[in-house]
Amino acid sequence: MNHRKQMICAALCLLTVLGGTGCGTSQNTEESAAETEIQTTAAAESAETAPAETEAAETEKPEPVYDYVHGDEGYFSLVDSGLGTPVKLQTDGTCWVVSASTAMESGALVKHGKTIAVDALELLDAVYIKERTEGWFLAENLTPEDFGGWGWMVTEAAANGIGSFILTETNDYENCSPEQLKDAIRQNGAVSISIPDRQSAKGYFGDYQTINDPDAKPEHYDHVVTIVGWDDHFPKNYFRNEASQDGAWLIQNSLSEKYAYFWLSYDTAFLSPYSFDISEDYGEVAAYDGGKEGQIGTGDETAIANVFHHPGKLTAVGTYTVSDGQKFTIEIRDAAMENVLCTQEAEYPVKGYHLTDLETPQDVSDYAVVLRFAGDAPVEGESVSNSFISYRAGAEAGQSFVLLDGKWADLSLKETADALKLDFTPNNACIKAVYAQ
Repeated sequence: MNHRKQMICAALCLLTVLGGTGCGTSQNTEESAAETEIQTTAAAESAETAPAETEAAETEKPEPVYDYVHGDEGYFSLVDSGLGTPVKLQTDGTCWVVSASTAMESGALVKHGKTIAVDALELLDAVYIKERTEGWFLAENLTPEDFGGWGWMVTEAAANGIGSFILTETNDYENCSPEQLKDAIRQNGAVSISIPDRQSAKGYFGDYQTINDPDAKPEHYDHVVTIVGWDDHFPKNYFRNEASQDGAWLIQNSLSEKYAYFWLSYDTAFLSPYSFDISEDYGEVAAYDGGKEGQIGTGDETAIANVFHHPGKLTAVGTYTVSDGQKFTIEIRDAAMENVLCTQEAEYPVKGYHLTDLETPQDVSDYAVVLRFAGDAPVEGESVSNSFISYRAGAEAGQSFVLLDGKWADLSLKETADALKLDFTPNNACIKAVYAQ
C-alpha cells in the first residue's frame, strides 16, 4: 500500500480506535473478549453436542486436544534464540510506535549485539512535533495517542534523529518473498507489519492464539505488530477460519500481556513490513525535508543536490532508495557545485532509508551533497490533507536542486516542476548530511 492510501487508512483506524476496537483496544478489553470468545465457543459446542440421557453413549464426542509442538525443521524464533526483546503494552492507539520501537531494539540486538531501550512515546513525539513547519500534523481536536499512524512516519521522523539516536536504516520488504523476509529477520531482527485485527478471525486452540483473515479489506488493517519468528508446519486447523496451508508467522503483540504472542497464518496478507536500525554513534543531522512522499525522474539517471551552510565534520549521507537494488553515487562538492571534493558509490538490496558512511569524512562549511540515482530520486512531495491529518512540505530558493539538461534547476520553482512534467510540487530533495559526534 502506498503512503497516500495509508494516510486514508489511518483516518479509518481513528474511527475504529474511537469505537473501541483495533489499535485502541485496551489490554483488559482484549483479554475479556478473548475469554468471552472461549466461553461462548465452549458453550456452543456443549449445546450442540449435549445428548439426550438415553443416547449419551452413542452421541458423546471427546474434547479436541491441541497439543502441537514445533520441531526444529522450518521453525525459528528470535525469542527462543535468546534474541527476544521486552514485550511492551500500547497506550490507546500507539501500537505502531510500540512495534517500531520493538523492531529498533531487535535490530540493535541482532545486528550489533547491543541491548538498547527505545521509548515508544518518544517516537510518537518525534513524528508529531508541533514546533516546526513541515511534516505530519493532526487536527486540533485529535491527540497522537488516539489517532495512530504507520511505520513510514517513524522512518521520516527518525531520519532526523530521536533523542540520542539517529536512524541508519529502514528496509521496506514490500517486494520480498517469504523466504527473503525470513532471511532478513535472521540478519536484521524483528519486522514491523500492519495486520487486520478482527475478532471474527481470531481463534484459541489450547495455549495458542491465532489469526487467519485471508479476506480482509484495506480498511481492516488497523493494528501494527512485530514478526519475531515463524513455523512452516504450524497446523492449518489451528485457526478459527481453517487455513489453506500449514505455516504461520510468530507475532509479538502489544494489546495484552496475557496474549503477548500469537500466530498469523501464511494465508493472511500483511502490509508495510519494515525493519529498523538506529545508532548513537553520530552527531547532528542537517536536512531540509520533512519526509519522503514523492519521487522524480529525468531518465536513466536522476541527479539531485542539497546545498548546506553548516560547519563541521561530515561523516555520512542519508537518503531514500525508491526501488530494491537501486544504485547511486554520492558526491561532496563546493557550494557552487563545481568542484568535487570526494565521491563514493552506494547500493542497497532493499528499498527504504539508508545512511552511508563516507570513506573519507570531510571538514565542511558551505558545501553541496549531490546524489546521482539510477532511475528516480526521492523528494518530499506535495502537501496533502484531510479532515484528520495533514502532511506539510515546502522548499526555499537555494536549498535543493535537480540536474536538467546539464544545468542545476531549483526545486522550489514552479518552472522546475513544469520542466519535469510533474503533476505535483516536488519541494526539497531528500538528502541528510550527518556529522561526527
